[in-house]
Formats: sequence, C-alpha cells, structure tokens
Amino acid sequence: MKTQNLAILLTDIAGFTAATARQTRDENATWLSTHSSLLRPVFDAFGGQVRKEMGDAFLVTFPSPTDAVLCGTAVLDRLWAHNRGAPPLMRLTVRVVVNMGEVRVDKAEILGEP
Repeated sequence: MKTQNLAILLTDIAGFTAATARQTRDENATWLSTHSSLLRPVFDAFGGQVRKEMGDAFLVTFPSPTDAVLCGTAVLDRLWAHNRGAPPLMRLTVRVVVNMGEVRVDKAEILGEP
C-alpha cells in the first residue's frame, strides 16, 4: 500500500439527521441531489478528487492544501448564493473541514489519521 501527503476536505450537511425526520423520501432525494450538484463542480474546479460520497457527506482529496482551502471557501460561497434564493426547506448549511497529512492510499480508499 502506498502513502501520499494529501489535503483532505470533508463536508457534511449540518442537521441532516433531524431534517430527514421532517422530509419525505422524495424531498430528501431532491435535497441530496441539489447538494451534490452544487458541490461537485466546485471540487472539480479546484482539482479535488471525490473519494467518497456518504449520503450528506463528501471526502475529497487534493494534492495542494491551498487548493483544498480555496475550494472549501468556494463551496461556502456557492451555498450562500444558493440559500439566498432557496425556499427554507431546500437551504443547505454545510460544514467544511480541511486537514493535511500522510495517508495510505488503497485504490479509492484513503486510510490514516489525517
């Protein structure tokens, strides 16, 4: 198994579990689809590689920590613009965290402390 120094960006929707209790399956599917369609182009624009999408969360790696931080900021900007025009039930509050370090890379899996 090889190792790499990577910047790792994690996102998740704040309050997702509580929101799903108030949503129908169709509303939840629409919410998650909107979430994905808003974030994935931003990850791509900054050279991020989506390693996992776990419901309301993304794990994305970057070779550059600067690109990871700029991407995180761009994600928040894009969501701010979306939320300004979205009905209250379709607004998204997403947490973004970036960490850097050496990880083990096994195919699509990223393993390690960072």
